[in-house]
Amino acid sequence: MFKKVLKNRKVSFWIIAASILIVAVLWFALASNPKNKDVSFTGTSYNVEKILYQSPLYSVLFIEETAPQYCISSDYGFYRKLPNDEDWTMSKELYEYPLKTDHLYDMFEIVGFLSEEVKDNLNKVKSIYRSDTYNGDNFYLVMEQKDGTVLIAEGFKGYNDSEKLYIRWIFKLEKILEENTQN
Repeated sequence: MFKKVLKNRKVSFWIIAASILIVAVLWFALASNPKNKDVSFTGTSYNVEKILYQSPLYSVLFIEETAPQYCISSDYGFYRKLPNDEDWTMSKELYEYPLKTDHLYDMFEIVGFLSEEVKDNLNKVKSIYRSDTYNGDNFYLVMEQKDGTVLIAEGFKGYNDSEKLYIRWIFKLEKILEENTQN
């Protein structure tokens, strides 16, 4: 009878050891692939702090006071509104957009109009997310820099049903600080 008890303990030891190993593997797999991938720009509303780029080919120009406001929800919803609008316009959900900085330059109609400041800001980008309008004509690129600064590029799909993308504006954003209304 004593041998049966010892044999039973060996089996339970292996079951416990296997369970610990499975939990450790699952923990490592889930921890190494988090959903947000260190994204810090969600759950926030933004004003335009600075207009870094405006395409010289169009008559619509912004100044900081007339530039759009943006809201990015924690579930990657993307919203935009102009200062005089009452309601936010929702675009499609943001998704990770694996675009290299060199390919960003291909989205400008006249690369010669890019200032050194624009180039410097684009070279600091660590991640890019994209949203499209529901009609599919316009797109937005949310670009987070290594220091947490957020840029937004607004653009449109190419001419004559081309799939080429063109950037019209790049804005450097600042968070809108919400006042605490609780006293």
